[in-house]
Amino acid sequence: MPKNRFKRSKGRIRALRRLNARRKADGTGGALTNEYHHLGMPTTRPKLGETHLEEYKAFCTDHERNLFGIQWMRFEPDCPLPGLVKKVPHLAFEVDNLARALEGQEILIEPSSPSQGVLVAFVVCDGVPVELLEFSKK
Repeated sequence: MPKNRFKRSKGRIRALRRLNARRKADGTGGALTNEYHHLGMPTTRPKLGETHLEEYKAFCTDHERNLFGIQWMRFEPDCPLPGLVKKVPHLAFEVDNLARALEGQEILIEPSSPSQGVLVAFVVCDGVPVELLEFSKK
């Protein structure tokens, strides 16, 4: 990657961090995106330790089982999830306030709760799916 592209990326990251800090400080809803959670990788091959998500007709691995947070995802032929999620890898980020993070975004999958204590939605960013997760405060 050319140096100037890297500098621009670092600048965007710094700007997002400043915006997030301001929003937290003034109480307007917290961060848009807090931190990286996992990378979702579609696959057609079964993976060791995958879990069947019956409602979604999909299988996925635990992203915490590998050093880089990769979650392998395999889909049944009649899986109801959008084709973009089934074909294109996605990044996932934890957010403080999912409703706020979804404002102004192109929503691909509406918010739902796939397991207790977590609220999830997918958006599209430049043609790529991005997963946003809000975890219940304990």
